[in-house]
Amino acid sequence: MTFGDGNFGKIPPLGAAIRAKQYRTGGGLVGNLDSRTITQVLSAIPGVEAVFNPKPSEGGADAETLENLSLRGPQTLRHQGVAIAIQDYETMAKEASPSVAVARAIPTTDASDRYRPGWVTLVIIPHSEAPRPIPSFGLREQVRKYIEVRAAADLVAAQHIQVIAPDYLPVDIEVTIVPIDAAEAGAVEARVRSALNRFLHPLRGSPEGRGWQPGRDVFLSDVAAVIERVEGVDYAKELSLLLEGVLQAEQISIAANRTVVAGEIRIRLELN
Repeated sequence: MTFGDGNFGKIPPLGAAIRAKQYRTGGGLVGNLDSRTITQVLSAIPGVEAVFNPKPSEGGADAETLENLSLRGPQTLRHQGVAIAIQDYETMAKEASPSVAVARAIPTTDASDRYRPGWVTLVIIPHSEAPRPIPSFGLREQVRKYIEVRAAADLVAAQHIQVIAPDYLPVDIEVTIVPIDAAEAGAVEARVRSALNRFLHPLRGSPEGRGWQPGRDVFLSDVAAVIERVEGVDYAKELSLLLEGVLQAEQISIAANRTVVAGEIRIRLELN
């Protein structure tokens, strides 16, 4: 909502009650469409045969849920509008725009992941249905400017606050599954693949289903639990985690600036 400057439009008196005659809000996350999906022209334009959006639309976000509000509310009350603790930067990133789904502040580190005392790098992930959501330059700038108004003056003056996109780390999975019913083997394989892709999704994955925070490790036991909960699976065996084709141990340690994402998922079926 905007008003005039006194010369062009009246400035409402301090404390005045404002009544909006009309209020319209956006369509939320469903308004973020893939490229080449917006093709409708509302009115004919001479000489224009067709239109399309070359890039995905962005900026749409659903209203904050009560669950998220209950988590963020105490953090907002704690920082009182001033970024002091490193968690304050993460809270303010979500306050800056409802499009921010995940925020991870990394102290004493620059955007190139080098140790730099007096720096703060903030990794943000936007709400998106894409397999690997990437924040736009505009969203990153919006978050940075919002935080700079509330951060320590020396950090702002030295431009030591960086807001960056996530650096995704694809995790490959190899597994052999034994279905309960051999006749349902194909359907069971599809359900296992879908469950693993969802588990490793940056926003909908993780053991709790709330997304992967940058720097969170992956455990083989959590992956096994996902597979064994899939309908139609008798049991799983020969389960392995890999990075770039290299077999990993029962835990993959993730660097603070990297975020887990689904890589190649190879499923073998063994029938009883």
